[in-house]
Amino acid sequence: MKVTFGILAHVDAGKTTFSEQVLFRSGLIRSLGRVDSGNSFMDCHEVERERGITVFSEQAVYRRGEDTYYLIVILSILVDTFCSRISLSMPPIPKSHNTACVLS
Repeated sequence: MKVTFGILAHVDAGKTTFSEQVLFRSGLIRSLGRVDSGNSFMDCHEVERERGITVFSEQAVYRRGEDTYYLIVILSILVDTFCSRISLSMPPIPKSHNTACVLS
């Protein structure tokens, strides 16, 4: 089975922090990083580590048994573009799939 978790939220809503928790509690990373400390797992680009902010949207893929999980952080810098980014980044979901949406 393939499972995709998409994390969409405004700037400074905790997307990367939440992602770190998911990866840590799943046993995929050994220690929790912090965006502002420049040591978060998801912020792997040099500019992100130097500035202590998430600059790029990121994806983590991991497998458990025969299941594949995709953890996707979609960064939205401007509130005006938030809704359009969501609609562009998410394909239509077939009615046969179970979905959950959490908005912050």
